Parts: sequence; C-alpha cells; structure tokens
Amino acid sequence: MEDDKKIELTDEQKLRAAYALNMCTVSVSQIVDYDDEYILEQEYDAILNNLNLENIPKEEPLLNILVELLNTITFFRIQKLKKQRIEEKYQQRVKNAIWSAVPNFNMFVTGGHSAGIILSIVSQIGIGYMNYRREKAGAKEEKNDSDLQLKITAIEQFNAIRRELFTTAWRLADKYGFADKWRLTERQIEQYNSILMDSDEIRKYERLDSIKDNFEAYPPFWYFLGHSAHYIAGRTDICLTEDERNYYLKLSKDHFDKYQSLNKHNVLRTDELAAACDLEYLDLLLETGEALPEYFASRADLIDDAVKKSGNRNDILELCAVSYLRIDMPEAAEGILRNLVNESYNIKVNSKLLSRLYADRYMKAAESTDEALLKEIGAKYKLLAARTDGVILYPLPIKSGENHYNDNSNKEFMSEEKEALIDEYRSAIKHYIEHNVVEFRKIVPIPNTSIYAGDKHIFYDFDKMMSVIIDYFNDNGEMIDAYIGLLKRTEPREKIMALLNGTAEKLDTLSLFRESRSRDYLLGLIRKQIIAKREGLLKIQEILDGNAKNKLKLENCKYLLYECSYKGFTQDFYDALDGVLVKDIRAMSTMGEVDKAEQEIRDFDTLPEIEYGVKIDDRNIATTGYIGNKERPVYFDMALLGDAAKIENDSSRKKCRSIAEDHENELIIEPEGISFCLAGSDEFTSYFVKSTLKGFSEERDAFAVLCEDRVHSTDLIFTLQGIVYVVNGIVTGKYSYSDITQRKDGSIAFGSWPCQIYENTGVNTEKLYSLMSELARIL
Repeated sequence: MEDDKKIELTDEQKLRAAYALNMCTVSVSQIVDYDDEYILEQEYDAILNNLNLENIPKEEPLLNILVELLNTITFFRIQKLKKQRIEEKYQQRVKNAIWSAVPNFNMFVTGGHSAGIILSIVSQIGIGYMNYRREKAGAKEEKNDSDLQLKITAIEQFNAIRRELFTTAWRLADKYGFADKWRLTERQIEQYNSILMDSDEIRKYERLDSIKDNFEAYPPFWYFLGHSAHYIAGRTDICLTEDERNYYLKLSKDHFDKYQSLNKHNVLRTDELAAACDLEYLDLLLETGEALPEYFASRADLIDDAVKKSGNRNDILELCAVSYLRIDMPEAAEGILRNLVNESYNIKVNSKLLSRLYADRYMKAAESTDEALLKEIGAKYKLLAARTDGVILYPLPIKSGENHYNDNSNKEFMSEEKEALIDEYRSAIKHYIEHNVVEFRKIVPIPNTSIYAGDKHIFYDFDKMMSVIIDYFNDNGEMIDAYIGLLKRTEPREKIMALLNGTAEKLDTLSLFRESRSRDYLLGLIRKQIIAKREGLLKIQEILDGNAKNKLKLENCKYLLYECSYKGFTQDFYDALDGVLVKDIRAMSTMGEVDKAEQEIRDFDTLPEIEYGVKIDDRNIATTGYIGNKERPVYFDMALLGDAAKIENDSSRKKCRSIAEDHENELIIEPEGISFCLAGSDEFTSYFVKSTLKGFSEERDAFAVLCEDRVHSTDLIFTLQGIVYVVNGIVTGKYSYSDITQRKDGSIAFGSWPCQIYENTGVNTEKLYSLMSELARIL
C-alpha cells in the first residue's frame, strides 16, 4: 500500500475511482431502498453487465464488492417478476406523447417540419429507467403488479455488502487520495433515493438543488437535476413568465453540461441516462435556438450518440426515431422503426409511423419516375404489412394515370382507423350488454342452485328460468312463503338500481361518453324507464314487505324478469349511445384522439366488472349505497322509485355506518372468534343469511353487527332504531341508544332493571360505549 501511495495520480483518475465507488454504493442502496425486483434488474443490467473494463480502476476491493453484489442479485433473479403491465403503461404514455407531438401525419413529409413536432417528449415523459421510478411513486395501487418484496435474507445479505463497501471505501480513499466530500454516505444516498421517488417535479428540483454540493463525483445526479428543471420549464399549469421559463431552461442546460463534463469518467459501456441527456439536450437546442456544445458537431451527432449509448433499449430507440424526425432525417428514423417493428415493440404506433415514411418515399419516387426505388419501397411495404397483421397501415398513393400518383392517403387512413374504432366500441358494448342481461336475471333468485350447478346457462334462457321458478308457486299461482323470503332478501329494487348505477359508472370511464354533450340526455333515457316501471316495482315491494293483502303471483315474477330486464331499462339508451359514439368518432381529426379512445375501450372490455354488494347463494346481491366498504357514486337514486321514506332511511344508514367505520379498528381486542361487520361486507350479509334470528325484522335498517363465532354467543345488531340484543340466535331485547349505560366495572347495561349486561374480554367496552353514545346523539 505504501508503494501505491507514491504513484502520481491525476484528478481524472481520482474522480473515476470515486465515481466507481459511489456507483456501487448507490446501486446497493437503491436495491434495498426501493425494495423492488424491477429496480434490482435495472441495477444488474446498468452496472454489473455493463462495466467498461478499460476505465474502471483495477482494484481488488472494488472487484470483491462487485462480485458480492453480483452473487446477491443472482440469488434474487431465480424468480423473475413479470414487468409486462409496467411496460405497457409506459408504451401507452409514449404513444400519447407521440400523437400529441405529431397530431397530423402530413408533418412527416420531408422538407423541414421540425417546428411542427411541438412536444419535448424526453423531458415530459422520460426514458423507462426514470419513468419507472416516477410511476412507482405516483401509482401505488399498481404496486402488487410490479413489486417483489425482498425477503429477510436479502436485507441481511445487502447489509453484509454495505459493510464490505465501507472497507472498500477506506482502501480506495487511502490509495487514490480523493477528497472525502466526493464519497457519498449512506444517509446522503438514502435522501437522494427518496427525492427521486418524489412525484412532484417542482419539489423534486428544489430538494435536489439543496443537496447538489454532495454529488460532485456522481454524474447521474446532475442529469436528474437538469431533467427536473427542463420539466418545470415545459409545464403550462404553473403560469411561468417567459423570463422565468428561460431561467429554468438555462438551469437545465447548465446541469446537462455538468453531467456531460463529469460523464467523461464513465465506467459503463452503455448508459441510458447519457442517451436521455443527449436527446433532452437536443430538445433544449430546438426550444431555445442555442448553438451546439463544442463536443458535438451537429444535431444529428446528439441522436447518433444516444443510439450508441442506448444499449439497444427499445424505449430509448423509439425516442431517437422521433428525434430524427424532428430534425428532418426520415431515413435514419426509418431504420430504427424497422428494428422496433421487428422486435414487436409498440408495434401499432411504430408500424404506422414506418408506413407513413414509406408512403412519403413512394410519392417522391413516383414523381421522379424512379422505378427501381418504387419496387424497393413497395416490397418493404408488403413485408411490413405481413409482419403487422391486423394493424391499419398508412396506404401507399394510388396510381391515377400514366406516371401520376394521387395521394388521398391521409383521409383514407383516418377513415379506416375510425371505422375500425367504431367496430371495437360496438363489440365491447355488445359484450357488456350481454353480461348485464344475465346479471339482471339473477335478481330473481333460483333456490337450491347447487342442483343446477352444471347448467351454467340457466340465467341466459328466460324460458328455462321460468320452468325452474314455477315450482315455487302453488296451484293458485301464488308464490310460496319460503320463496317470498328469499326474494325479499335479494332486495330486487335495490339490486336493479345498483346495476343501473354500475352501467353509468363503467361507461363514465370512456371519455367519449363522459365528456359528451349528450351524456345527460342519454342518462335521462334510463331515468325515464325507471320512472315508467316504478309503480309495478313498488307493488311487488309492498307484497314482499307484507303491506298488501294479496300474495306474489307468477305474473309478478314474469314482470321482474321481462319488463324489468336490462334491455327493458337500457334499450333506448344504447340505441342513442351508438349514434352519439359513431358521430363523435367520425369527427375525430387526429391520431391522438383515435389512440386515446382505442385504449379506453380496450380497458373497458378487459378490466373486471365492478362488484356491487355481497353474495347470497353464491351470486352477487346488492346492498344500498356501497361497493365493498366504499360509498359508490349515485347516478340514479331510490327517489326515482317514489319511496321517500326509504331514501331518508338510506341516508341515515350511510351516516351511521360511516360513524361505525371510524370506530372499527378500536373495538376488538382479541379478534379470535369476535367480529365487527359493516353493511356492505361479505361477513355482514353472511351473518343474516346463516342466522334464523327469531324476533328480528329490522335487517333493512341494520348497518353493523358485533358478533361471536361460538356455540353460546351474544351478538349486538346496530340499527337505526337502536341495539338489537341477540343471545344464541334469539332476539332477547331491543334498546334505543339513549337507554344504554356503562357501569363502573366497564360492562355495558342495556335498559332499566332488570337490565341485560354485556361484557366481553375480547371487546374494548369503553370504545363500544363511546360509539353507542355518538349514535345516540345523532339519532
């Protein structure tokens, strides 16, 4: 080591050693801090599979730490997590950006149209490397689709590596004598990782700027700092003045220059961030009109360098292709697009762009009567069409006379795209209607469904359903009591309203419906049918509630199945909706609009149905006002069925349930055998399905149950009228909330002497009494 110290080392060698050390330290920290398989894979590819052995210091401690890191990562690569959904989401964002930047295919005609591409895609979207971190911060609901929780053994291994890193840092600092401030500490890296996860780019810039003095020997920091400044300059929602915008553009350029100067010491063979910096630097030059930096001879050199440094990453290459188009180099873009199509990457967008470039070259070849070039392009176009079966390509110009070609391709292309989109919407909505036709028929229950378990199509066939249901009517055509109870428990009116609300809510995921001027008119067509059928539904409900002399007859059941079918409520709505959709799709003028609408209808057709309510007899039965434990949007409320008292009760029930939910996590001390169930949950409904509950008729007003799962049980049912006290499945008392007191020993007394005493070591009776007192105040 003494001999090593005598060697004269340049500042560049010192900086390179510090950078290599920091790179390893940040890699370990990010793998641990992000706790994510995708980050682990990125670090593996970016460092351990990508080292430039000419530039990296040949030091044994550094080699040891890299080998240890490789061994640990390899251990966690045994099970590779699928990243398809993350990649699809990113590709969709790039597609949206491309169509926003290039709203008209005519902009690709060569001859100087760089000003037409209006969006700085790299600064606003970013490459996959940093986009993933942004998406991870802003979309926690997708975490289960992309994360692999690192196990305890992983943390232990990484902590061991951290200890090795300290030894490595000690030895490198001793030999190379670089400034201690160049070495990043664990605390600094942890803060840096946290900042990169910040989804607020403005705050991210401020936080990065405040720690920049610590990152003199870590080039990637300066790219992220410049990227955030560039992103802020491009924002339109923060009302920057032109001077303020130029200020952030200058900051961005200064940070990119700093990155380029430090990155001369790069120890990586390919570098995604360096490629991104090249492309974003080009964005800056095109925005500001400034001269190129001295280390690039032309704008094309920036893109060429990005391609070289991309490591064949498809997401970066796609941005390179668009950048070539920005500077009027379609031939260079064509080569990249061909490769991307061959690799099946973002194939729909890239094949369309490539077909448009072929059409431009074909037109020019036709004008110059270059027969050889016409044949070459024609052959390439046919190969593209064969590789992209089902994708609508931009058509080649049509020969209309001798040596003359007529180019009406843009109009023809857009027309084909829009007609195909109309077909997609009709197909998806037809499938959705068929699904809901069956769901509506399930409103009329079939007892003993296990008997018919093998017949999955029983709900598809009206006559088959009637042949089964007729067994539950007597010779006078009147429904037997057991079936009346089952039908009452399904709450047919509430179920109908829940399914209709579900229709409106799902269709609202489509911007063509949500943003249509006809939306209120269309929803009004459903409201009209609800009002037309409310009298018949109210009569059925009165019979079910025991408020009518006559019993439910077979024609009432047919009314529910036929008149109150899904199509009965929505046929006029869907007929009108089809006309609105066709008109609005045909009025689209840009590929951005078409692509957005196409993505929405594919999501509409593939996402699982919204689950309304809970399960009875293995079929979905709606409760009022909830999806699971969440309140759902109401497009059509029960008032349309003319039942004001029921609406008032529903409102009070929701409010009381919300109060009970606020206390939910405080009540149970020992959850074994004890449950607190809220309306809208499977447990709540199961309680009433399984229990006979002799002497109980307030199920409609109940919003919570505190119950025991044991032979000798004491349960408390919370209703709008008060607490229903249940012992061993038998109602032994009903008490208003104002008649409940708490005794000195903590137990709760219901009513006056002789009162019933509730005490349970698994329940926090103090919190329970607090809940009851709060309900007493509002009721």
